Amino acid sequence: MLSLAELRHVAQVITSSLKGWKVQRIVQPDGQEVVLNLYGYDETRADGIRRNLRICAKPELAHIGEVDALPKAPVDPPAFVTLLRERLERSRIQGARIVHDDRQLAIAFKTKDAEFELLLSLLGSRSNLYLLDGHGTLLGALRALEDTRRELTRGKPWINPESPAPEEGMDRFAECSDVELLAEIGRTYQALEGEHESTELKRKVESSLKRSSEFLEHKLSKLERELHDAEEARALKKEGELLKSVLHRIKPGDTEVLANDYETGEELRIPLNPALSAADNLRTFFRKYHKGLTGANMLSQQIEVVRSTLADVHRLRSEFEQLCQSGLMDQPTLREFSERGPVKKILQKYYPESRRITKPPKGKPRKKEVPSKLMPRRYATAENLEIWVGKSDEGNDYLTTKLASGNDLFFHLEGWPGSHVVLRTEGRRDPPAEALLDACELAVYYSKQKGATRANVHVAHIKDVKKPSGAKPGLVYVNRGKTISLRHEPKRLERLLGSVIKDTEPR
Repeated sequence: MLSLAELRHVAQVITSSLKGWKVQRIVQPDGQEVVLNLYGYDETRADGIRRNLRICAKPELAHIGEVDALPKAPVDPPAFVTLLRERLERSRIQGARIVHDDRQLAIAFKTKDAEFELLLSLLGSRSNLYLLDGHGTLLGALRALEDTRRELTRGKPWINPESPAPEEGMDRFAECSDVELLAEIGRTYQALEGEHESTELKRKVESSLKRSSEFLEHKLSKLERELHDAEEARALKKEGELLKSVLHRIKPGDTEVLANDYETGEELRIPLNPALSAADNLRTFFRKYHKGLTGANMLSQQIEVVRSTLADVHRLRSEFEQLCQSGLMDQPTLREFSERGPVKKILQKYYPESRRITKPPKGKPRKKEVPSKLMPRRYATAENLEIWVGKSDEGNDYLTTKLASGNDLFFHLEGWPGSHVVLRTEGRRDPPAEALLDACELAVYYSKQKGATRANVHVAHIKDVKKPSGAKPGLVYVNRGKTISLRHEPKRLERLLGSVIKDTEPR
């Protein structure tokens, strides 16, 4: 922040150099600064000139100085700049003064009908910019009063802070001429802000990558424990097979049955539900087995996604640390690194940017054009349903997360990478079995197992397909669903590949 000595210097220069200058435009680019575009004359030129006075209330970096260009104004102007435009546009500067012998600089403005003051108060993290009327009544503030000075109230008289009077401090700009002072302050603080932003961005990137890595490691450990539990259900298959061999010996009301374990030769006690028949007990065993098998398949997919994402985060952390240790992490390199897609998503997760609601665009919005590489291949089934196949990792993402509906069916080859395949059900809960087999054929054809004569294809509703935050394009995990054992039919595949739908957009 500027010292009291520097503020006195600024007040003197504004009074001597900017008195009589007219406020042409006012811009508030964010919630911590305002820029006044001024028009007037100086001793060096006969014609009028423009200058941009920047008043900044950023914690620890609050100051007032001159900048070369007027920043771009937001589409939806904040309330404070709207207030300033109503009161100060076309007004003229009357001078500046130090208020209460403190680090508070007030700039006086005069219109045809009224007088106002912009008061910059430098209080560290509680720094703020206020608008007062000619009677000292507080009209508005740049930053929220709740974050700076709770004792102030809009519409009430201004109250000076009760903090003790500060020391004068050093004037770093004592050697600057009146003509150069505001511009030199502006340049100095722009450099300081750049350094501060880089330090803060570096801290956020480092923290985000570390937190993401720890989160994924914890998630992977949890999924692996759940997979171990799910795989125990596979033991039920053996018990079911043994139960099938002694089914004729079960009597109504039995709570268990003995069966000879063909692997160990020992007798195995298999518990039964006495309320169920022998056949129903057998069906219960295999139902639990298939449920556990499906759960294990789902968890395996999730583990694959998390491992891949974790490996990417580890690579980013390693690259970031190497750049920092080598001294190559300058401001442009840091900015480029933070703007990478995966890093940007992780930063947004742990340090989300505040988003103000903007006004909706006027007029009828134009239809968004989607690149052809994102649009899926389309095939027709014998029942006139459509099967969509992603063309690339990005196309897979677009198909699964944007185009497909919740009740459409998602197909993928278990344990192998491949294109996302979606059967459009058109809301039907029981699509034809032939359409399911068609989709399975395409899932195998557009996978790493192309040409396989047999394959297990997992199918689930799109609403049960999730994309983890920060995952690479094309990576998803699937909840629920079932497995279809496919026997390759060359004629079916030939018919499908000849049923390509062209020239129309997916509906």
